[in-house]
Amino acid sequence: MRVYKNSLYYSHKSENQHPKINAYYFKEMREYDMMCHMHEEVEIMYLMEGSCLVGCNEEWIELVKGECILIDSCTPHKLEVSHRARILNLEFNFLEADAPFPSMKDLFRDNEAMKKLLESRSSYLVVKDSENILSIMKDLVFELDYQQSVDRTSLMTDLLFRQLLLKMASAAEDVFKYKNTPGHPYVRDTVRYIHEHYDQSLQIGHIAQVLKVHPTYLQRIFKQAIGTTIIEYVTSLRMNKAAILLRKTTIPIIDIASYIGISSSQYFSVLFKKYYHLSPASYRRDVYTEKLNEQTNDLH
Repeated sequence: MRVYKNSLYYSHKSENQHPKINAYYFKEMREYDMMCHMHEEVEIMYLMEGSCLVGCNEEWIELVKGECILIDSCTPHKLEVSHRARILNLEFNFLEADAPFPSMKDLFRDNEAMKKLLESRSSYLVVKDSENILSIMKDLVFELDYQQSVDRTSLMTDLLFRQLLLKMASAAEDVFKYKNTPGHPYVRDTVRYIHEHYDQSLQIGHIAQVLKVHPTYLQRIFKQAIGTTIIEYVTSLRMNKAAILLRKTTIPIIDIASYIGISSSQYFSVLFKKYYHLSPASYRRDVYTEKLNEQTNDLH
């Protein structure tokens, strides 16, 4: 992949490159076609409602609600909406500047997920929002609007935008996991499908039907390559996602099951306790107590 001067993947090469937002907007579209185009800005497009097709480098990617796509500088892309889609879009580039915030090189050096992202050099990257990305983007857009209306400094927007980039990098780690999955292409496609649909009902027969392979054969080659069954892999992923939601959000415990594709909150609690030897409530309480102790120690 050719890397342009304004590329995301070039941004950590010099000491003081800082991100700067050039455009941001909400847009609702019905039966809409955007012709192929490209621009120097890096783009993050979040699909809030509906579905759409994004064409990048002569490939078509279907986006559904709760997914976002990062498109690098000077990547030809187009958009097709057959029914309805509502998006939130950010476009940004990088400027050389002395600033009191971490530069892209600082983020690359100090955050392992960001390092993996910047080393990936993907012309586009689709991630599923498991990191409160939409919430941060909305806060960022509000601050950008408010900043313009009262003519105040960009402190909050700079902080929020760096948080957004770090959350995107964290969400991208799941993508890199299935890209590096060993074994038969069917196994890699199965891992990818699971990571993209773990919040929905998953049946081995349906996955096999999507991949056009016999279920028994799929289960056998998956176990040989990954070392666990498909069901064990799905359950482990869901419990990991649940633990993240318990640690990093205030989503009510009774609702977390629906976020990870489990229909019963009681069954979720049983599974979670099996994996972590704590109930979801105890796990969240222990995390809260640990954070409180850390804050108390920092005061002394």
